[in-house]
Amino acid sequence: MKLYHGTDAEGAEAINNDGVIKAGHSYYGGVSGVALTPRFDVAVDFALAHGGDGVVFEVEVDEDVLVADPESGNIDSVEDVIAAGGSVYACVNTVTPRKQHEV
Repeated sequence: MKLYHGTDAEGAEAINNDGVIKAGHSYYGGVSGVALTPRFDVAVDFALAHGGDGVVFEVEVDEDVLVADPESGNIDSVEDVIAAGGSVYACVNTVTPRKQHEV
């Protein structure tokens, strides 16, 4: 499944140096993984949220490693969260970016 990960310039530099997007710490709700969204515009907003330049990475992940973002409200199903354009987490240690978009 194609999803997007938005980050600032500093985060993008680390991803490019490592060649992978590393899982973050435990987020709200105790979920640990790589934050992703099916919506490019949401990833852009996140990438630019800290000011300055940002980057959106396009990734391909298997649906079976995805969990709904606990901040998605009452939506527990990954399929429903994605259909609503919400965020999900890939519960893996790393995700390999396929494409990079400067924003």
